[in-house]
Amino acid sequence: MRFLVLVGVALVAPSLPAAPIPPEPVVVPLVVDVVRRPVDTWSQVLVYNGAQRGETIEVRDVRVIADGSVVAHARVDRSLPADPRYAELAATLERLPEEITERHRPRAFVPHDAPVFEGDEVLDRWRGAALLLDDLRRDYRTPGREPFVQVDLKVPMGRVFAAGSGAAEAGARAELLFEVVWRGSDGVERTTTARAEVRRLADRPAAPPELVAEAGGALTIHAGDLHVHSCHGEALGACPPSDNCAAESLQLFGSFTLDQLRSQYEALAVDWFTATDHSYCINDDAEFAAIAAEAAAASDASFLVLPDTELSSDEVGPQQGGDLGDLICFGLTEQNHMGAHDITSRKPGGDDDLLGFCDGFFSDALRRFTDNVASIRADGGYPVVHHPAADSWGWNSFEQLTGIEAGGVHGVEIWNGAARSGQEGNVGQWVDWLLADRLLYAYSGSDTHDAAFDFGANHVPLGGSFDAESLTTAIRAGRVYVSNGPLLVLSARVGPVRWWMGEIVALPADPPPTATVEVRSFYDVGPDGGVITVFRGRVGDGAEQAVCESGPLAGSGVFSCEVTIETDRSSHLRAYVENAGRSRVAYTNPVFFRR
Repeated sequence: MRFLVLVGVALVAPSLPAAPIPPEPVVVPLVVDVVRRPVDTWSQVLVYNGAQRGETIEVRDVRVIADGSVVAHARVDRSLPADPRYAELAATLERLPEEITERHRPRAFVPHDAPVFEGDEVLDRWRGAALLLDDLRRDYRTPGREPFVQVDLKVPMGRVFAAGSGAAEAGARAELLFEVVWRGSDGVERTTTARAEVRRLADRPAAPPELVAEAGGALTIHAGDLHVHSCHGEALGACPPSDNCAAESLQLFGSFTLDQLRSQYEALAVDWFTATDHSYCINDDAEFAAIAAEAAAASDASFLVLPDTELSSDEVGPQQGGDLGDLICFGLTEQNHMGAHDITSRKPGGDDDLLGFCDGFFSDALRRFTDNVASIRADGGYPVVHHPAADSWGWNSFEQLTGIEAGGVHGVEIWNGAARSGQEGNVGQWVDWLLADRLLYAYSGSDTHDAAFDFGANHVPLGGSFDAESLTTAIRAGRVYVSNGPLLVLSARVGPVRWWMGEIVALPADPPPTATVEVRSFYDVGPDGGVITVFRGRVGDGAEQAVCESGPLAGSGVFSCEVTIETDRSSHLRAYVENAGRSRVAYTNPVFFRR
């Protein structure tokens, strides 16, 4: 018989493996980057369930913390299923060139140093992302299938930049912590935090005394944005009554309502903007009317939202270059974008289906840009070329474009997004058209698809009331300078006669061969200082000439110089100012002298 003897051995039940800790959600805050006026400002937080294998998480709360205090809070109580396809899509979009995606925020789904796609891979990835988006769009029609939630919070910037703390001074920086409280299937409550920094800038300068005196009375200057996208053009999570716009495949999250955008622009000391969602995301007249009603509801005596459209059109005639926007449509479409402003009815151009901005083998989604210009003009509006020198959705119909001189396009977006281009890029394209005898005004647009940000806004001096009619009249007359800080207003004199920027001076049929023009540039360059350059352009020349330069300036005042113009051909005079680091610049519209 055998016996088993156990000596000095404790019998212990085997332990179960610990439950795996659920992966943290991805948290992406969207908030204004600068504050010029500390007002309550809407922000948004994207919370995405980062699990890969079916793990559902429950998002409980979102808090915004500044200097150790909770300044905003939202109760969420939302279950998020796992769906790694969403992260795959977002990661692909973050690695496309920023010039295509118009992204103005840090990466959240790929490392910041992940290489950007190049060459043919850009098109392959873009098309693959569009197809994946179409799958997600169908799947997420079932409520509760989305692996993400977008949480809106109103942040009191007055508390963030509290007086007496030093944070109220221009140049101060504040860190906002966005805390998301959540729990996984283990029931443990956890917190994930993301950070965002907001800078405090000085308010925009008021009209200097010299300019007020020249204008002959009270003068106010109103900054605004002519190119703004809202949640009506979002690919996933579009706001009602709009459907998710699959054609807007690059915009997964982060868009805002017009009223929420208003609060952001007020923080930037901007008091008007135009809603320009893509024509292919506005499906019918009822949707356009709903957006117009929303714009009216967001407007009052101190702020204006104007309902317009970014209109996609077919290019016409010989093309100057090409762009990725054409290639994404498999070579079937050569298209451009224009702002359709001061319109009263919908201007169709494509639809919100996948690649809805492309012509097909047997279909024509877009109209010729010349026909769209005529349609905008017939509606009493004015068309503006968008991002003309871009590598995607650029404007390649250089020869076929006409300007105000022929009832054609009204202006050119010389500043698009956050990037400054000096006298090159969009500015250079505009100048080339001027020298080719196209009469066009200069405008700007942030092209934001998410939160508003500091850029080279349109600035409109007004001598009377601030309302939609007076503002639009001034914009259409070219009484605009484009600036991300400095004030710069141009006038020109010949003897006792004075003209302001934007004015079109008809030269007499039999003038003297030359004329001497006194150019006056009214400025406020603030503590950064700056140098003013006056450019003269003559139709038929290959380039403009810098005809006078101020030397270093500080504060506010007026810089005057005399310029000779030849009267046998059309010409223009415009002013430009930049600080030493070229980080703060401004462009005036020209005074035009026309044969």
